[in-house]
Amino acid sequence: MTMTLRTSLPHLMAAIALVAAVMSSAPDSRASTFGVNAHIPNGPIMDATVDAGIAWVRIDFVWAFVEIAPDRYEWAIYDALIDGLEERGLRIYASVLGTPSWATSGSEFSGVPDDPDQWKEFCYRAAKRYRGRIDAWGFWNEPNLGHFWEGGRWTYVNEILVPGIDAVRTADPEALVAGPDLAHLISADWDDWLDDIVSATADMLDVVTHHAYPSDGSAGDVTDKLAEGGDFPWDPPSVRAVLEDAGWRFRPVWLTESGVESDVYGEVGQERFYVNLLAEWYGEERGHTWLDRIFFYEMTDPSNNLDLSWGILNPPPGLEPKLAYHAYADFIENVAVDDAEITIHGLPQFIGSWETVPLQFEVVNTGTTTWTDVDGYRLIFDVELPGWGHEVEGLAGIEPVQPGESVVLEGSLRSAVIPAAYPSQPVHLYTRMTRTGGARFGDSPYPAVIHTARIPPVIAEQPVASDVPYNGTVSFTVEVDSVTDPVYQWRRDTVDLVDDHRITGSGEATLTISAVGFADLGDYQCVVTNDAGPVRSEIAPLTLAGSPVRRPSGRIVPGESAVAERWRRFMANRFRPDSGPGRPTVAAPMEGRSGIR
Repeated sequence: MTMTLRTSLPHLMAAIALVAAVMSSAPDSRASTFGVNAHIPNGPIMDATVDAGIAWVRIDFVWAFVEIAPDRYEWAIYDALIDGLEERGLRIYASVLGTPSWATSGSEFSGVPDDPDQWKEFCYRAAKRYRGRIDAWGFWNEPNLGHFWEGGRWTYVNEILVPGIDAVRTADPEALVAGPDLAHLISADWDDWLDDIVSATADMLDVVTHHAYPSDGSAGDVTDKLAEGGDFPWDPPSVRAVLEDAGWRFRPVWLTESGVESDVYGEVGQERFYVNLLAEWYGEERGHTWLDRIFFYEMTDPSNNLDLSWGILNPPPGLEPKLAYHAYADFIENVAVDDAEITIHGLPQFIGSWETVPLQFEVVNTGTTTWTDVDGYRLIFDVELPGWGHEVEGLAGIEPVQPGESVVLEGSLRSAVIPAAYPSQPVHLYTRMTRTGGARFGDSPYPAVIHTARIPPVIAEQPVASDVPYNGTVSFTVEVDSVTDPVYQWRRDTVDLVDDHRITGSGEATLTISAVGFADLGDYQCVVTNDAGPVRSEIAPLTLAGSPVRRPSGRIVPGESAVAERWRRFMANRFRPDSGPGRPTVAAPMEGRSGIR
């Protein structure tokens, strides 16, 4: 359903003032597998999340709330929000969405950006600002529904997903990139959307994310949609079948929205849904093991719409827990969960023919189990191409790795032979943890090396940061060693530059900008490419020195009149009759038990 910011204005007001509510220490979450949708939560909601042992929070990162006019940013809401989540030790999955009215000819929040570069620049600036603090980024919410995204499937891929991934990868290479967070609706062609998107971007994404709600209030219906499919030939396939057909096998999958309303099924029915879905996927007698994380929808009912009851807390200010809250907390406290984060050190950008490189794998135990060699825990390291060699040491002789601890494992990668006449190609590496008889688990960026028999370009002189007066002139230069003629492309905040009346040399070794203004500020980088592949220069920021002109801040004063109006517009865009997971529906005759979802 719906990334709808279904929370109250008091939540937002409290979030803006959150910096004052600093906790003395971040509590240790019991397992990082479990998450919740919380939109823009205030301090008490964050505290309740921590108290339940929930480790991950999915938040709405609304473009229109930050870039209030072209190149005019107001970060106060998210500075306070990220501070509060970080201080409590909560992990953050930020879904970026919401086109500003100034950036689209379509509807505010759901319209296609008139200039995709503005979206890409925003993603870059957001990821740069919160580098190392936001763990995963998603791009839009349920783009297969028209009231969230007015563009088509390939417009979403080419103008939202791919540029967003590139921007975040550049700004924060350690952050995970995830998507597409589709609504599991037959009427919205979820299976075709998912197949096309994953087939096109499997080499870019780290995690596939999906939304699935029950048509009948049962956990079994969600499991059918994810893993089993329908009973009849005309039923749509399962999510797993679509992913495997698209080439996504054994890689991370997150269920980032699912839930039922307590007003529809009662608190007991909502509790039963939580208990049964958690048991099916994470309990001792689990029937399925490939869903890495689950984010229930949602943490709290909104105070400004009492018809909605997806939350496991009652509306603010009371926030009284429902039965499902206690059930979720009890399950997290008692379940044994395998989970991990994996980082590769020493991986080069290029690897030659029949070359061996040493690697280190840093693996953090973010679950609740203890890893030992005797219990069959090991790191899987693989290359899904023939002719490659790879190895990594096991846990034999290493002290048991307790929850919260990390281990460094040594390994190596040997490339296949590549003839000199063959073009360079990216080769992706697959790393996950596993144990004997268990599922594969663990988050890791999906890194690639460029396999080549050619000599890549070397940037001998990097561009230098510049601080120039307003209306002045600035130049950035790279010096490159290359055995073949290189191609240059200068970028600002990951957006490719083109020559105009003020910019010259965007495709040369030296870039010059005259009459520098506020719109020129940002991070400059040159991508240099020869027949081996591309390399990127270091980033060179451009700032203004001693400017006689004060740029309008566009600052929003944290008060009812300024923030509330934009909040109400955003909410009005969300509350439409066809929006959200909806009430229970009767299945159409040709849709089997899958219902409309």
